[in-house]
Amino acid sequence: MSRWTTKERMEHIREKYYERKRKWFIKVAFGIIALLLFYWLFTSLKAGEWLNAVVAFILFILVVILAIFVVDMHEDHLD
Repeated sequence: MSRWTTKERMEHIREKYYERKRKWFIKVAFGIIALLLFYWLFTSLKAGEWLNAVVAFILFILVVILAIFVVDMHEDHLD
């Protein structure tokens, strides 16, 4: 005998699907932000603006760390 009814099983599958979709969206959003910061870092270094380059590098590192923590937090809910 199955421990879940068909309705419960479909609801569980739907929850997992939406959780994976949210995780994918978060990865894409953080990836775009990180790429923009990396582009800012590269163009600042090329133009010789060291202060902007340092700020861009610090923000880039913070976004990468934040992305790792947010994605790990969302992976805990996946069964």
